[in-house]
Amino acid sequence: MNSWRERIAEARQRGTFTDRDRDDTSSFRCAAAEVAGQYGYRNLRECPSEWLSLWDIGHGFAKAVRANQPTEAERFLDAIEDRAFQLKREQAG
Repeated sequence: MNSWRERIAEARQRGTFTDRDRDDTSSFRCAAAEVAGQYGYRNLRECPSEWLSLWDIGHGFAKAVRANQPTEAERFLDAIEDRAFQLKREQAG
C-alpha cells in the first residue's frame, strides 16, 4: 500500500481520493498511525499519551480526505509529521 503522501499525489492526478482512501482514514491505516509507525510504534495505542495529539490532528486530515481536498490533506499530513518530530525530539531530551 502506498504512503499517504503518495496517495495524496495520486488523488491530485486522478482528481479524487478513492473509496479505500476515505475508508482508511478511520482505521489503523490512518495518517497519524502511519507517521507513528515511522517512529517505531505499531499503532497509536502503543505510543506515550502525548502522542495522541497526532490523532487529534489526524481528524482534520480525515475530514480533508473525505471532502476530497488533497491540498488540505497534505497540510494536515505536514502538521502530523512536524508534531511527531517534535515529540521524538522532546523524548530524546
